[in-house]
Amino acid sequence: MHVVFASVGYGELLGVELLSALLRRAGHRTSLAYDPALFDDRFALHLPRLARAFDRLDRVVDQVLDLRPDLLALSAMTPTYGWARGLATRVRARRHIPTVIGGTHASAVPAHVLSDPAFDWACQGEGEGALLALVEDLARGGGGEGIANLWRRSEGGPVPPPCQAPFVADLDALPFPDKSLYGPHLPRRGMYGIMTSRGCPYACTFCFNSQFRDTSADGARGYLRRRSVDGVLAELCHAAVHHPFRYVEFHDDIFTTDRRWLRDFAQRYREQVGAPFGCSSHARFLDDERVALLQQAGCVRVKLGVQSLDAPEYRRTVLKRTDTELQIAQAIDTCRRRGLRIEVDQIVGLPGEAPQARQRALDFYRAHPPDRIGAYRYTWFPGTELTERALHTGQLRQATWRRILDGDTSGYFQADPRSPASARDQALDHGYAAALDLLPKTPTALRARLSPEALARHPALAAAARWIMGAGMLVDVVGGGGQDALAYVRWYGKQLGIPDPSGW
Repeated sequence: MHVVFASVGYGELLGVELLSALLRRAGHRTSLAYDPALFDDRFALHLPRLARAFDRLDRVVDQVLDLRPDLLALSAMTPTYGWARGLATRVRARRHIPTVIGGTHASAVPAHVLSDPAFDWACQGEGEGALLALVEDLARGGGGEGIANLWRRSEGGPVPPPCQAPFVADLDALPFPDKSLYGPHLPRRGMYGIMTSRGCPYACTFCFNSQFRDTSADGARGYLRRRSVDGVLAELCHAAVHHPFRYVEFHDDIFTTDRRWLRDFAQRYREQVGAPFGCSSHARFLDDERVALLQQAGCVRVKLGVQSLDAPEYRRTVLKRTDTELQIAQAIDTCRRRGLRIEVDQIVGLPGEAPQARQRALDFYRAHPPDRIGAYRYTWFPGTELTERALHTGQLRQATWRRILDGDTSGYFQADPRSPASARDQALDHGYAAALDLLPKTPTALRARLSPEALARHPALAAAARWIMGAGMLVDVVGGGGQDALAYVRWYGKQLGIPDPSGW
């Protein structure tokens, strides 16, 4: 069987690389049809006029058809589902190719996904076992029926799977991701992406983990799993030979949950790999010992999800955040004291967040300044607790909800003018996001003058704030930070045919 994966936007999908490796290990062929979606890349840039000029979707459709797949496989989050749906529709208008979709959007609303004739199957939950079973069944001449985790489209409506499979318990038993799949489309060397764990110990109400953790036969039990240090180092040592890198990015939701594992990892990583790396963490798992171990191992950057600095009651009861303001402050200060670059994420426009939370957050970051603040527009993800609550109360209108289900969403950075928020609130959110972007690079004496209200009155300056932040990240490369910004620029250069002066 020949399976063609299709992917859109900046970077690689580690899950798709792993699925490709599983299929190849079983003797099947895999290929990738890739749409960079320049200037609407689902990561940072959303420039509609340029995006239309560089639109390559028709070429991607041709590429899929030229590869002559036995199965077309797509993975989509809510901001990329509209693209996946459009691609599958165009492909099947020219040739009927069996098509399966997975990812967080399909996991949350599989029946809705299969109401569209673009897809034959939708995977709910982890896809390793489901996709391999589907391919093996089709290879035998079957119809892809009765497979765990796999919803099936039929004339009578979507057919649910007979059961949900348990989560993959032994992550070391999985093959190394197939990095060659994205190889022709990404810059050579540079940054290597890897995961050492799956799952998260928390279920924040705005996060896909709040619904994905319940897609297993065992419920949320066994959701948080970890690879052995041996397994992680074996992949990195293999990659150093076959996919040379200068920097490693660990994509775990929280890299530092297991203190004992981290102690073992720190010494051995330094000896066997030695490349600088970045990771994500949580304020409750960034005490002095953990930060010291990260520093010992060679970590140069830590990303910390803060998301809101509203009153503790809101964070605890509405968002189900378990970290405290004191823990966040200590985590930021400890990383800075140890010389680690600390970057935080903040969600703008959270439902129910008090207006005064903006000032509270700015005051907090003036007192405990991180190296970067990434401001992300709140996105309604299907299946999350906040979304379900908004639908129940009527806060999320049905017309807006239908557009979200169909993938007609503006993504992570752009406010949706059709959302229930007023134009004034959206302008203030833009000003608040700009203030967050600018604060770390603003001289200390001037930080008190950063005003969301003033920035909201000057849309051009607010729009320029993200560019200023990005430029600052590139400048930070000399100090070990900004590696993702550098990789992003190099990726754009490759897509546009610009020679890479770094020689990487």
